[in-house]
Amino acid sequence: MAVRKQAKPAAKKRKYSPRSNPSVKKPGPQLEKLIELASLVPPGVELPPELMLSDVKFRMLRKPNTPEDLTTAISQLPEGTMALQNHLHVLMNQPEEWPLDYRAEAGLRANQLLLERTKWACQANAVRSRYGLIRNANEALRRIADQNVVGSFFEVLVPTELLIRMDSMTGKSKAFYDPIYAALLGESLDYIKTCPRCEQLFFAPRVNSTACERCREAYRKKKQRAK
Repeated sequence: MAVRKQAKPAAKKRKYSPRSNPSVKKPGPQLEKLIELASLVPPGVELPPELMLSDVKFRMLRKPNTPEDLTTAISQLPEGTMALQNHLHVLMNQPEEWPLDYRAEAGLRANQLLLERTKWACQANAVRSRYGLIRNANEALRRIADQNVVGSFFEVLVPTELLIRMDSMTGKSKAFYDPIYAALLGESLDYIKTCPRCEQLFFAPRVNSTACERCREAYRKKKQRAK
């Protein structure tokens, strides 16, 4: 007599199945770039307020800082800032990244000497502007990250500037948002953190994330051993 096997009961479906790819928070492109620039400053390093160049303020009619001046000043930045120094050296040779077009500033009738001097002036202006942005961004983002460690914002003063630039062709002036203000506007600031292991700035994928992606596993194991 053949014995029929009883069919196994169907597995009970879970009411809430976990997602295979949980959603994570990502910064906007401006904030992502700002964090990248601010991370060029090593943790604990205090940058001087400006590059160690001439005390005479930048003026188009005065002799501008030469490329040699800029190279020397960049090399005198604090120890441990090699990544920052390399970034500024690369910027010196990227006229397309400069705020001002030296050809337009010099004018169509400029001779070779005036064109070269204007190029030096715009180069020095670009390095100073980028250095100031990196220094201020590092300070601002670390202030925000420190508040996130506490768990609540009381008051954070972030240095920002308003840029007003005149078009040399039309003679009209235009105001631009400070890059730091523009990058932070509308963003979830509680995701900006410093890693407790390497102390670098990062944008947390989740609000309860503690360490950066590079240190996350090592930091988790360290906490487990501590328990």
